[in-house]
Amino acid sequence: MDPRPDIHLGHEMTPTTHTGPIPVVSPSADAGERNASRRTTVAVVAALVLAFALLVLMGL
Repeated sequence: MDPRPDIHLGHEMTPTTHTGPIPVVSPSADAGERNASRRTTVAVVAALVLAFALLVLMGL
């Protein structure tokens, strides 16, 4: 006897069988998102460096 109850998934949880082609995105179409990602990375690195510098100065 299985102690786990049967769970019936709704139609939104059933696996899809659609295997159509994946659309190709040109590199120029994705450039805006890449630039935003690069800016975010630079901002995070700058914030971490600034925080480290402040911690070092406070420790002196």
